[in-house]
Amino acid sequence: MENIRFAFALGEKDTFEDVPFCDAIKYRIIESDILTKKVIVICEEINPTFYVVNLDEKAKILINFLLDQEVKLVVAKKFGVTIKLDNKYFIPVIVKLEQPDEVLHLLQKQMRWFLDELYTTNDESMIFKIGHEIIKYKL
Repeated sequence: MENIRFAFALGEKDTFEDVPFCDAIKYRIIESDILTKKVIVICEEINPTFYVVNLDEKAKILINFLLDQEVKLVVAKKFGVTIKLDNKYFIPVIVKLEQPDEVLHLLQKQMRWFLDELYTTNDESMIFKIGHEIIKYKL
């Protein structure tokens, strides 16, 4: 694997807001080259589940959207009840910062943690939290 894709859950001001991942206004899909750390914004899409009320339907639509974009990490300030569903397919990352550029820098610095998680066969659902340090814990 040379590249990894992230989905940033952003608000109207292009920042991380204090809402669950599935309730973001839009998603910015970013691809990062693991070796060179070169970054490309693949796309920015309005949340395809914005007007969907049913949580199961919302999760299904969002998961399919992210799988179609080949996303591996989902990044937000918080996650809601769909996190258990999302965790089967993606690595969830909770961030404290609001600015996407600052978050991207931290994600790239901690890439080995995410790669370990991607390649570890494990039945436990894990989530990462990044502030001044990175913490990995069980859901």
